[in-house]
Amino acid sequence: MCMEATNWVLKNSPYKGVARTIHIILAVRARSGKLDLWPTQQEIAFQANTNVRMVGKVLQQMYLDGYLIRTAKGYKGKANNYRLILRRANPLQVIYEQPVHKSVYDAVHEAVNE
Repeated sequence: MCMEATNWVLKNSPYKGVARTIHIILAVRARSGKLDLWPTQQEIAFQANTNVRMVGKVLQQMYLDGYLIRTAKGYKGKANNYRLILRRANPLQVIYEQPVHKSVYDAVHEAVNE
C-alpha cells in the first residue's frame, strides 16, 4: 500500500463515480516506490462493486489519459502488470514516475523545465 499514491488520488483524481473508485483501488494496491501493481480485472470489479467490462473500459480510459501504463501483459486468466502515474494539475509535470524508457523521461523532464 502506498500512502502517497492514495492521498494523491483522493485529492487529485479527475474521475467520478465508479472510475474514481477504481482509481482509488489501484492507488491502495500500488507498491511503494515504483507504484507497480498487478490486480486482475475480476479482483478490481469485486472491490469496486461493478462488472469486469466496466473495469476494462475504465482502465483503458486511464491509460489514454496517462494515469496508468501496462508494464507487462498477462495471459488468459492472469493479471496484467500496471504502473500508476501521478500527475500534477499540469499534465506535463510528472511528480512521481519511474519511466519505462529513459528517453521518455528525458522528453518529459525537458518539457517541464522549459
